[in-house]
Amino acid sequence: MYIDIITKILLEVKYRYNNDKNEEKLTMNKVFPIFICCGIAYSFFNGTSAQVFAGIVGSCEQTAMLCIRYGAIWSFWLGMMKIAEKTGLIEKFARLLSPVIRFLFPRTTSKASEYILLNVTANMIGIGNAATPFGLAAMKEMACGPVASDDMIMFVVLNTTSLQLIPLGVISLRAAFGSAEPSVVLLPILLATAITTAVGIISVKMIQKREAVKCRK
Repeated sequence: MYIDIITKILLEVKYRYNNDKNEEKLTMNKVFPIFICCGIAYSFFNGTSAQVFAGIVGSCEQTAMLCIRYGAIWSFWLGMMKIAEKTGLIEKFARLLSPVIRFLFPRTTSKASEYILLNVTANMIGIGNAATPFGLAAMKEMACGPVASDDMIMFVVLNTTSLQLIPLGVISLRAAFGSAEPSVVLLPILLATAITTAVGIISVKMIQKREAVKCRK
């Protein structure tokens, strides 16, 4: 039953092109202003406009501070990964992990493998936003038509489960909000993401193998 549900979900995954992205962006650009305007209008009728505007100002200040903290962290790690890429460390690391990459992505190109490695590395150290550009580049390299390939599905699952060795994002948030031990979540997050990643990989491989057998029949 579980495999059947996962199969249906994965078979529905498709790689959308620019027209679909533009339609999605246009829809979201309409939805969020409507939500904001409705919330502000309701606050006037409900007599809570002062609290709403105070919350807007306070959240803007808090967001700005978080952006500064995160910007520093992301800049540092993006710079480190760029240095590693320029000095050839990424290439050496890719060769070290090439058996794993070939097992997970048997039909991918070497360029896509580099992007996948950068994406996975960024996710492992907990800077998911920094991993996004590498993930998009990897998906573009792996694209071979309007329907997601097996490698693309595996990559989506790998990003969704996202093994976390050093969850910098969570630790930074806990530190910013005054946690006494911001890194205490390190082991639970590592165990949880290791289990979800293993289950995700095994599920995708089982489904892909079963679908391949069906196609041969």
